[in-house]
Parts: sequence; C-alpha cells; structure tokens
Amino acid sequence: MSFRDNLQHLRGTRNMTQSELAMLVGVSRQSVAKWEAEKSYPEMDKLIKLCDLFECTIDDLVRGDLTGSAPDPKRALPEGAPPVDACGYDEHMRRRAWEVPAGIALFIAGFGVAAVVTSLNASNPGALPYVAYFACAAVGLCVLARSFAAQWSFRRQHPYIEDFYTGDQRAAARREAKRCVAGGLALACLTLVLINPGMIAVVDVANLWGPVMSINWMAPFLLAVSLATSAALILHAVMTVRRTNIARYNRSCERRAEDASQLVAAMEARLTPPNPKELEEG
Repeated sequence: MSFRDNLQHLRGTRNMTQSELAMLVGVSRQSVAKWEAEKSYPEMDKLIKLCDLFECTIDDLVRGDLTGSAPDPKRALPEGAPPVDACGYDEHMRRRAWEVPAGIALFIAGFGVAAVVTSLNASNPGALPYVAYFACAAVGLCVLARSFAAQWSFRRQHPYIEDFYTGDQRAAARREAKRCVAGGLALACLTLVLINPGMIAVVDVANLWGPVMSINWMAPFLLAVSLATSAALILHAVMTVRRTNIARYNRSCERRAEDASQLVAAMEARLTPPNPKELEEG
C-alpha cells in the first residue's frame, strides 16, 4: 500500500476533510491534496504529527497497510459539525488588533511627552526632549516587534485556518469596528475644535484665561495623546474587520509559502555546480 492510500483511509476513519487535517497538522489544504495525489510528500516533522494524530508509526504510514483499520467513533470528528477555532486564531488576532495600534500610538504620543519635557526644562532642555521621545518610540517598537514576531510564528505553525466565523460573529465585528471609528473620528474632531483659534474668543468671553494658562504647558501633550488614541481606535477598527476575513489570511500564507519555495529553488539553482557536459556544449 502507498502513503496516499493510508492517509486517505485514516482521514476517512476520523471523518476529516482535507481542510480539517491541514489545520491540525499545520499545512495548507493544497499540501494535503498534493500528498493524496502523490505529487509531493510531507516533511519529517509533518510525518511525526500525522503519526501522533493517527496513532501509528512512520514505517506503517509510509510503507505499511493501514487500510484495514476500523473507524474509531470516539476519536472521529462529528459529521456535519460546524468548524471550530482549534488553533486559537481568534484570541491571537484580537490581541494583535490592540498591540499594533498601541505600538503606533506610542510613536505619536512621544511628541507630546517630548513637548512636556521641553516645557518643564524651558531654560535648558538640552537633549532631554529627544531622550523622552525615543524612550516612548522604543517602547512602541518593542510592542510592535513582539506583535509581528508572534504573527510570524503563528503563520508558520498554522498556514491554513478553516473559516469558523458565523454571520453573527462577523456582524458583531463590524459593529465593534463602527464604534471604534466613530469614537476615533469624534476624538479627532474634538481635538481640532479645541486647538482652533476660534476657541480664543470662547475662552475670552467665559473668562477662562486663568485655568487655561495653568494647563497651557499640557496642551501639546493632550493634543498628541488625543491624536494617538484616535489613530489607534481607527486602526483597531480596520484590524477587527480583517480578523474575520480568514480567506485573506489563507491567501497571504499561500503567497508567502510560494515566495519561500521560489527563493529556495533559486538558491539551490545557484549553488548547484554546472554540468561539465553542458559547459562543453556551451
């Protein structure tokens, strides 16, 4: 028996689709299809995962005959059951949808922190404002680096995700995104109104110059924080909607895999020594 026959039979005993097997093993659905069409074979780490999943040895899976094994109802997936988030995709993407906006917001808020440091050391600020800004930027860079590293690792482990989101879940994500966009735009508009020169007349009429001057040094900081929060909310809204677009995630992983395979093939072609006969013919 061939590896293809064994894999198809074992997958059938668990009521698994190619997509479900791909998600559990950590490959694309196309990879499973190629395995069963004998167009390619899994790497060693994938073989080990298959053996752990189907409780068999590599020798039996590759060269043995497992087509006589009976279905195991206790381990089989419920037939017709809706897809589930078996990889923790939703939790990972929700955390990322806050980390990336937070990291970018720190870059913007750093200008406000630098302005406050400048005001507090007006006589001789020196390099303190630059140190303050780059400190905020460094924290933001660390947050972004952690988020992108986690995303790279997750994509590498789970290059295919079966779409498990329901219509209600997608609608809830769109509602959350609309609230974030509305809040971000409202905050940005409020900021622009407060810094508008026309507010001077309002302050003058209401005789609020005393309180305003007392916090005047905080104005750049409040402006920067307001704009940073506004940008973070809008970016979070975009990432919230994208979170439910699993087809886009799968296409992105496929493109990355194709680019990586092309790069490996190009490197192998460059490292392969030329054939002496071809050189003579040339």
